[in-house]
Amino acid sequence: SKLSLLPQVELKAQIAHVEDFKNSDKSGYVGLVALTATVNIWNGGHTHSAVRQSKLHLNSNSGKLKNTFRSVESSSESMWESRKAYEDGLQSARKAVLAVKSSLEGMQQEYELGEKNLIDLLQVQDKLYEVELNYIKAKKEYLKAHYEMLSLTGQLTAKSLNIEGAFSPEQEYKKSKWKVI
Repeated sequence: SKLSLLPQVELKAQIAHVEDFKNSDKSGYVGLVALTATVNIWNGGHTHSAVRQSKLHLNSNSGKLKNTFRSVESSSESMWESRKAYEDGLQSARKAVLAVKSSLEGMQQEYELGEKNLIDLLQVQDKLYEVELNYIKAKKEYLKAHYEMLSLTGQLTAKSLNIEGAFSPEQEYKKSKWKVI
């Protein structure tokens, strides 16, 4: 757009062979050279308007890029924090399972000695199942957050997961590069 505001210079050259059929002495070559300079004095503001519009479009796209960058940065920070929280929850659930298992072993010994009844033993077993279920849920949430983080950082690929026979665009290109349809 700004180029149309600058002066334009055009050089034309032409050569022609001329023959006089009546008199062969008068034949020869004729040349023409023309230099034209064009200066845009006024065009109704169309060019300036196009330049302003291009600048606004550039600023708009720049703002969109900054917003996208901030969004990705914010998402990655929150995902990291949630992953750390799920990791802490997983560790506490693991400790709870170990504590209830230890309690169950003690309860079984007391039951065998006759100090506790069967209902007490079943309640502790029920508590163990509940705590183990919480551990499984915590592990699921942790793994989900972990793989989301890998996906966000671009590390969740078939190659990084060592998946045999996974689709590889490079290999498919090499296979089909020279095939004729």
